[in-house]
Amino acid sequence: MPGSPGIYYRRFGDWGGMLRALKIWVATHASEFPYGRELDRRLANQARPFAFRGMASAPVNEMGVVLVFGMVAADIGYAVEAVGTAFPDCSALRPVVDEPGGALRADARWEPVRVEFEYRSRYFFYHGHEVDECDVIICWQHEWPDCPLEVLALEDVVASLMEKAA
Repeated sequence: MPGSPGIYYRRFGDWGGMLRALKIWVATHASEFPYGRELDRRLANQARPFAFRGMASAPVNEMGVVLVFGMVAADIGYAVEAVGTAFPDCSALRPVVDEPGGALRADARWEPVRVEFEYRSRYFFYHGHEVDECDVIICWQHEWPDCPLEVLALEDVVASLMEKAA
């Protein structure tokens, strides 16, 4: 099948190989490439292994996001009530804090949140979900700057937790 992932893996070896080839092509053919910093960041991430709580590689789809969220939910103050396949994907509780980044008090109140899992935040829009039926998008990569909902990017959460553990 033309354009299947196998073609690219046979030619470039792995995702890092594809990124390196793109970097070389951009340098010689597309000096105005608008995503150069993002490409450099992804190449830097390829250089260090992703070994996080039993995962050998970063998520590549929505199910991977669900798995990672299950691994970190307690670390970031969420208590999962239910996970399903219908929109929204998850109902959870999180503590109400007096100010962002504030400490969790022993007598904290908990608020219910409706969560939609997506691999990338913009997929929420592409899937046609209703904004007023969801409270937070939990994704791996947040690339929707004008998103009307709160977004929690697990890529950043995991990086922070890995730094703390080092």
